[in-house]
Amino acid sequence: MITQDLRIGIAGDTAMARGVAFQIEATPGMLVTWKTSDDPTSLLEENTIDILVEASSSTEASAQNALAALEHNAHCILTNPAADLALGPLCYLKAYQRGLIVTSDAGSRHGALATLIQEADIMGFDIVQAGALTDTPDDPTLKIDLTLLANAMGYLPPEGGLTNPAITQLQEALTLFDFESYGDIPRIETLTTHDHHGVYLIVKPKPDLPAEQADFLKSHHLGDGPNYLLHRPFHLGHLETPKTILGAAAGQSILSHFQPLCDLYAFATQDLPAGSTISQSSFATQIAPLNDDLVPATLLEKPTILRADVKKGDPLTIENLQLPDTPLIHLWIKQRELLESSPDG
Repeated sequence: MITQDLRIGIAGDTAMARGVAFQIEATPGMLVTWKTSDDPTSLLEENTIDILVEASSSTEASAQNALAALEHNAHCILTNPAADLALGPLCYLKAYQRGLIVTSDAGSRHGALATLIQEADIMGFDIVQAGALTDTPDDPTLKIDLTLLANAMGYLPPEGGLTNPAITQLQEALTLFDFESYGDIPRIETLTTHDHHGVYLIVKPKPDLPAEQADFLKSHHLGDGPNYLLHRPFHLGHLETPKTILGAAAGQSILSHFQPLCDLYAFATQDLPAGSTISQSSFATQIAPLNDDLVPATLLEKPTILRADVKKGDPLTIENLQLPDTPLIHLWIKQRELLESSPDG
């Protein structure tokens, strides 16, 4: 039971950081102890907090700040999904060792899906597919969100990447996929639409659904069976962060992952000669099963040089990239070694 105001630190100079500060100040039982756009280490040493809301735009800074918070025995909420995907497992391991919580935010797309999945389970549904509704299916952040969800829940991406079929009515999603081919492992997906927003689940009831229950689901426009569609038309960013804060204070995470199954990889969008500097326009991204030879797209935050020619459509690999000598890369290598040495690695 929480008997005093939760002391919150906020790191980052972003709209998310400013929104979180406003929302916390408007929420009873929470107090913004400090906020900074700089390295928060000195503030962590001088001013005890219960929870850090990490809202930096930089993947590297976000991960470093999260690890610093854990060193000072504060829970951490990661609102930067790229940092969460790149170095989440390292942060979660450190949190586990210290009896702390590191979690995604409830207001993120993957956080909204995690909440909807929990609600579906309580209602007696099994998950078949989880995804997002979007008019920008190539958005890297959307793909990062779905990769985080897949890793946390044990879901898989479609072979060859997200298919992004177009829909006008939500119920069309129930007829677009070969759900039987999934077996017992749910898939992640996106639906392309200008008419709908938010996140969705394709679900199926537990076995032996009574006819009356099936009629009830149909009457609420969830589908005709055997699969049904649940829809949450929003995820509200900083407005939902207080819910994440309360959960962390109670020892609960919205979504966390330690043993990744897949990642977001980079593929050249044009022929690139050796010596080229990789930029965001140089590559497209695709969710794929974990591959130790490929370079996660979340590591390409700073200028990175090719040391070998790469053809259009080919992946960017450990072999053909000269990864920069940065804290982000060093932390990622450390995480990789820890995952390889773990019993399930």
